[in-house]
Amino acid sequence: MSRLIFDHSYTVDAHHRFYKKLEKMGFILSPNSNQHPGKHFCRFIMFKPAKKIPRTYLEFIHVGKGGVPIFSPGVSFRSKTDMKTVYKKMNKSLKPHLFHRNYDWQESKRKHLPGWNFLDFKKSGFRGIHTWLTEYEVNPLMKKKPMKIVKHPNGVQNIHALEIEVNEKGRSFFEKLLNKKINQTVTLPEGQKVYFIKSKQNRIKSIVLTAKSIRSMSKKFPCDQEILWRKQPALHIKNPGGMWDMVIIDNKVKK
Repeated sequence: MSRLIFDHSYTVDAHHRFYKKLEKMGFILSPNSNQHPGKHFCRFIMFKPAKKIPRTYLEFIHVGKGGVPIFSPGVSFRSKTDMKTVYKKMNKSLKPHLFHRNYDWQESKRKHLPGWNFLDFKKSGFRGIHTWLTEYEVNPLMKKKPMKIVKHPNGVQNIHALEIEVNEKGRSFFEKLLNKKINQTVTLPEGQKVYFIKSKQNRIKSIVLTAKSIRSMSKKFPCDQEILWRKQPALHIKNPGGMWDMVIIDNKVKK
């Protein structure tokens, strides 16, 4: 099976409070927005692509009145291999489910127009972290624009890692998904890391970002707390919604 790379992660964010908080901390908010079924209103913060990945980003979801509630944060991976091939080679004990959603699903009744291809594992029994794969189809009706490198005023550059707490069932799930034995750290093909922490629960503890200089950032854009993260100085940004927090480290000293 093709090796998986990090695509994006989401948090529930009532009225986009966390999203607006991050703007005050020097992040550029994407002008793009999206809506998914269940009255899920999505906003984004984009980051500098890692190597040849066209996009890496964080997603902030406000659930509208009467919408379908979301109880867990999510992480999406993607593959350089087409999704149908990935599906055929996926470990069937994960009970993968492949489905398509048109980009303009609210407008068009046609079954298959350009859109997203999703591969999820909701029937696998794994709980606590919504985990799935995303494939973005080319939309011939949209002009292809060169990918702009987002330069956040606070100096944040990339998504460096995810910290994920897992119980035994969670560890087994990710070993099957990533097709490798998991110790404490897994390095994905494009350089991002996943730090696995033994726990009684499954949850995304934090998203770890790199910055040009956390000292400069903290002077202009004060964060919630200065901490030590894996023995190195870091800035901590608390998520008011109670899902994953942000940790920011210097680019030159990342591990």
